[in-house]
Amino acid sequence: MSESVKCPRCGFEAPSTASFCSSCGARLPSLIKTAESIPCHKCGYSNPATASFCSSCGAKLWPKLTPAEVKGRLEGLSLLLAASSAYLMISSVNAILQANFSLFAVLYVASALCGLYAAYKLYKGDIRRRALIAAVATVFIGFGSTFTFFFLLVTLAGVVLSPAWVLFLTAGWKLWKDRLFLVKMTS
Repeated sequence: MSESVKCPRCGFEAPSTASFCSSCGARLPSLIKTAESIPCHKCGYSNPATASFCSSCGAKLWPKLTPAEVKGRLEGLSLLLAASSAYLMISSVNAILQANFSLFAVLYVASALCGLYAAYKLYKGDIRRRALIAAVATVFIGFGSTFTFFFLLVTLAGVVLSPAWVLFLTAGWKLWKDRLFLVKMTS
């Protein structure tokens, strides 16, 4: 039985020897995969290892990364999320001990739990959409609640406490900086 290749555009099963789909005319991904090739994330075409752009569709190629390289690339973001989540947990425990149950304490706990989950998953290199959603939620909820609290204290009471929102701002910047890498790893 001859191997076949699935068309990335229409899903038609074409013979492995075909370069183009006989149903829609799209270029078919090459079945020839060597250790010296980089597959295109957009069209599946097998490109030489020295290529920076796909020979078939022109998309920028992503270098092959080992699991250790992926983990190393995500370590900084996971540590930022873990540190900011730990701060929020300490702040929440402090609020609970002082019998000061506020909306901020609830937001802090929600953000901290999301952040710890995302930090653990990213540190382990287990990149799935859930982990990315948790990371984004952590940054938005954490930044929003800590910055609002900080702003209210400075404006209303003239008190300047630790600007924890800087941690979330930094985590958000790192998340934004690595967004293309993270989206590529989840697809």
